[in-house]
Amino acid sequence: VACSEPSNKPEEKTVSSIAVSPSEASLMVGEDLNYGDFEITVTYSDKSEEKVKMTAAMISEDDKQRLTQVGAYDVTVNCMGKTAVLKVTVNAKEMNVTAEDVSAAKSFLR
Repeated sequence: VACSEPSNKPEEKTVSSIAVSPSEASLMVGEDLNYGDFEITVTYSDKSEEKVKMTAAMISEDDKQRLTQVGAYDVTVNCMGKTAVLKVTVNAKEMNVTAEDVSAAKSFLR
């Protein structure tokens, strides 16, 4: 009975999953997502991990376009062939109107 010789070739590690940290973001209409604020944890098949900064290239143009409107969005982050979700809330800009502003507007409209 013949035995096969054990392979001394190390098993090549592959990417098992990715995770985005923080996993949620909030911005105002007109603001851009600051990609450098997010870190991607890449987990490999051998359980080792690597941290990489998120870049604009990891987000689709369609998702970037959606972030120009008020709403809550699940943005897909693509890294090393895997995906993760970043939850982004885009809020309307707040307008601070004072009594002086109202008075000035009324005088202007007269």
